[in-house]
Amino acid sequence: GSVICEASPCVVALGGSFGVASYGSFCALLDDKTVQCWGSNLQMRLGYESDELAFDILPMSSAPHRVSNLSGVTSMSVGGDNTCARKEDGSVLCWGLSDLVGAGMSPDAGPPPASGALPTRMDLVPLAKDVAVGARTACVRSASGGLSCWGNNATFQLARRPSEPLAGPSEIPVGGRSIALAAPGADSMFAITTSGELVSWGKNDCPGSLSCTYLLGRDTSEDPDPVPALVPGLSKVRAVATTQKHTCAVAGRYVECWGDNNDGQLGRGAPGDVSMLPAPTILARVTDAEDAGLPHRADIPLQIAASGMQTCAVMGSGRVYCWGPEQPLHERGRPIRVDGLSGPAVALSLQGWTSCALLRSGVVECWGGNLLGSLGRGIDDGILDTEWVDMQPAPVNFER
Repeated sequence: GSVICEASPCVVALGGSFGVASYGSFCALLDDKTVQCWGSNLQMRLGYESDELAFDILPMSSAPHRVSNLSGVTSMSVGGDNTCARKEDGSVLCWGLSDLVGAGMSPDAGPPPASGALPTRMDLVPLAKDVAVGARTACVRSASGGLSCWGNNATFQLARRPSEPLAGPSEIPVGGRSIALAAPGADSMFAITTSGELVSWGKNDCPGSLSCTYLLGRDTSEDPDPVPALVPGLSKVRAVATTQKHTCAVAGRYVECWGDNNDGQLGRGAPGDVSMLPAPTILARVTDAEDAGLPHRADIPLQIAASGMQTCAVMGSGRVYCWGPEQPLHERGRPIRVDGLSGPAVALSLQGWTSCALLRSGVVECWGGNLLGSLGRGIDDGILDTEWVDMQPAPVNFER
């Protein structure tokens, strides 16, 4: 599951998001501890000024470029309309939507930007071991395993009352548990403990839907729920991915999903109009059937990624399986293997119609839609062009 850097430049981490206000973009952390980004540059999501335009009005970059004046980065995360990076000294810088950036700035740093922000130090954010970004909410994990979050608190994403459109960093009360990984979402929040338990808080029902419930993976009498609590029945959790309508977690050798299943997002073999609590997908059944007769042990999922269009899992073998709305109608809900990658994958990132895989070699290959240059090939495709959707994975052209 780790990158071995056979490529140059070599990518060691990858993130992407389809923002509420800014379409999609990706960012990559390279082994030289710099960051390169591409795609939509609305809200300054790329961390640099770009001179390309789509449809003559939308700022974009069809190929990755290095984020200026940003070095020594050890981890980064992309979510909603923002990207944040953690530097070697533990400090955190964020860019993109100004609301989140402003909530993490010290008043002494001057007024927050009125629109999109370039990389800005989050002086109010405690020194971090790593950072995770959701939709207008971000969290950092401390060296001691504590968790602090800032940004939107409209659905108690910051685990405190009263609800607020924006608030500065505060520690999340997780009952003395040590946090290994945070996964802030749109309105629902998740964190994995070092003992493999999953904690959730925030919104439990889908926005604007009466039939979509259980986004927190548990039945709660209070919605939104400001009190972080364990998701029952899950153990050995090592990865989680969440959207506005469903969530999936890697638990042991299974991927378990919950929430809305109208488009087969829960990976249970078929769509359904009933919102469900956590239960395994049929991914293990699919991979076991494909591997029947082979001498090696069962393939297990290592990483999970989700968007409104699909959910995908990266397996220990490096294979990638996806399911959900992007699949043909008769196959929705059934995990299907992604073919055409030039090598085994270690991570995957999704944004809207575009998917990108980080390969063990350090290469990034993308496929799907190329709106606002999101395939990273240096090609400016409009929505009406024949090249707009390309299902054959191809390398991203990184700046050297």
